[in-house]
Amino acid sequence: MKLINFIFYVLIFMQIASVTAQEITNEQTIKYINEKLNKSCVLEAKSNQLIFQFYKNGEIYRQDKANVHGLDFEKVTYKPDENAIIIYCVEPDDECIMRWVYKNNIKKPFTRLNILVENIDEKSINGIVKALSHLIKTYNVPDYKLYEFFE
Repeated sequence: MKLINFIFYVLIFMQIASVTAQEITNEQTIKYINEKLNKSCVLEAKSNQLIFQFYKNGEIYRQDKANVHGLDFEKVTYKPDENAIIIYCVEPDDECIMRWVYKNNIKKPFTRLNILVENIDEKSINGIVKALSHLIKTYNVPDYKLYEFFE
């Protein structure tokens, strides 16, 4: 009888825990992405901008700033031939991303953003794609929420 009561309470606890699942915040999402990218790219969110800073040998070499409302959350993809995650602008001709290459001190607009994912496993890449899509969607879809993590 004690075993049946124990199982009953465990099942009730599991049901309550699943009902009270926590929403995944933008802060948690950004932390996840930054941990997975392992300092090769650092993501920040400031108001309606996503700022991606890219590093080689510990030195920043590029910064991409994107108006989050110009990014297409349905077009965040991994391209194996480029070994990169690509984020596209909503409009194909819209240059919603401003890239600054520090070495040449050049600022130039782009229609897509690419994040190299060298030495990152497939499960993590898929998680980063899902996380980036989620992050962009939180800015663009009213009342959108996600309750399950990315992997």
